[in-house]
Amino acid sequence: MSYYSQLSHYFSLDLSTHKEYLGEIETFLESQGIAQRATCKDALDEAWDVRLTAMEHLYPDILRKSFFLTLYALAEVELKNICRHVEEQDKLPLSLDDLFVQGGFTEKIRKYLERLARVRVPHTPEWAELENYRKLRNCVTHTQGALTSSKDDRYLGTRYIPSQSPLLSIYDDTVIFNRGFCERVIDILGSSVSQLCTVLDNRQLDKTGNIAPNPRRG
Repeated sequence: MSYYSQLSHYFSLDLSTHKEYLGEIETFLESQGIAQRATCKDALDEAWDVRLTAMEHLYPDILRKSFFLTLYALAEVELKNICRHVEEQDKLPLSLDDLFVQGGFTEKIRKYLERLARVRVPHTPEWAELENYRKLRNCVTHTQGALTSSKDDRYLGTRYIPSQSPLLSIYDDTVIFNRGFCERVIDILGSSVSQLCTVLDNRQLDKTGNIAPNPRRG
């Protein structure tokens, strides 16, 4: 098994572990919400209403946003490791950190690999989704999900979040992470890394020196 195949394999295992853990926490929170509602179904106490709202909506949203940030960070580390290996393998004059690129992290990865190593980064729906995740990650990190008047947040609020319904929604100008979104993120991140590793494996096998074709171009 090649270096890139191993990397993709172990990243997939890591993501699977995170998905299982997420499922356990989601199930626990759901059971707690059901238990709390059963306990206070006849109560009219406002404090119980607040507690129920937190258990059924606030806590799960906080959990999912935290999980999403963790997943995005894992993908960043994995992609940086790939670039570092390409840099060492090709003896490139610059590292990824040396490259200044306007735009997001995925655009930096793309330009680094394509311009310096002549690796054709996949142009797939999964890789396009990485850029959406970057914008969403910035929104969650900087404002805890509150949508501002920035260009990226306007795009999220008017186009991306509505397209992800019911996995994402907006309440009081704040993005809400619903059950199922983080699971989808896990699948997209795994596919994105796998696609890039396939390109790099094909590149190693290409004896003519040509750039390997993109997988699942779309």
